[in-house]
Amino acid sequence: QWLIDRGVTRFVVHLCGDHSRNLETLADLPWPGRTVFSIGEMSLEAVADAFDHKHIIGGNLSTTLLAFGSARKVFGEARRCVEIGRRLPGGFILMPACSMPALTPSENVFAMVLAADAF
Repeated sequence: QWLIDRGVTRFVVHLCGDHSRNLETLADLPWPGRTVFSIGEMSLEAVADAFDHKHIIGGNLSTTLLAFGSARKVFGEARRCVEIGRRLPGGFILMPACSMPALTPSENVFAMVLAADAF
């Protein structure tokens, strides 16, 4: 609330790990509209439902897959995320479940971008 009172109009919140049991409590906080919730180990739909589709959900492409998987598998998983995310009324951003590992092969990043563009 302190930040909102000082004019912050949008937050980006990363929910690292599984916060399924905390979603109800988190949803009760006074988030500014269109806050971005970046998620990892949770269902895109469940998080969007918990926040009543008022916010943008980002995620949840496996960080491990990005770093160590094949471009083909990254493309397939990115497609899965986009197919779910594009139906979320609050909006969706395809992004890694956590950070983008520094040693992620460029072909895996390209596969993620191709999937976002294609689907």
